[in-house]
Amino acid sequence: YLGNDPVQPQVGDIRVRFSAVPPSIVSVVAAQVGDNLSGYSTKNGYVISLIRAGTHTADALFDRALMENTLITWGLRLLGLVLLFVGFSLPLRILSVLADVVPFIGSLVELGTGFIAFVFAAVAWVATIAISWFAHRPVHAGLLVAVMSGLILILYRRRAARRASQSQAA
Repeated sequence: YLGNDPVQPQVGDIRVRFSAVPPSIVSVVAAQVGDNLSGYSTKNGYVISLIRAGTHTADALFDRALMENTLITWGLRLLGLVLLFVGFSLPLRILSVLADVVPFIGSLVELGTGFIAFVFAAVAWVATIAISWFAHRPVHAGLLVAVMSGLILILYRRRAARRASQSQAA
């Protein structure tokens, strides 16, 4: 500490703290440039630099990095689904507030609008993922679109069949 009193520091006083990392064995994937390590530039322009404590093979380092990237990707996708659900449910919330004049009806309307918001969010979420996959995974994207189209078609036909049975009963 450089100053008059470390208990009552003043503007202009300097505090310096040093710490050391004890020597240990690490596994690194990087490019050696002279005495230093820097990110390795691949042919497609990506820069790779991986480090992990202990002795590990290059395959183990790459597998762990791939697993971490997959977890981050799916975490962000699920966050997107939650945000889409919130985005669809907030405008529909006004219906349950209006129906809350009768508490039982308000709860039913809230349940229904929540379901509708989830369906809309799921469709938008799957469509977004499918569109993003068209460039790199066209087969996955096509399968995803086919499954969603099939589900929508099934729901539509069930609804049409229900309407037809209701009109015949009347």
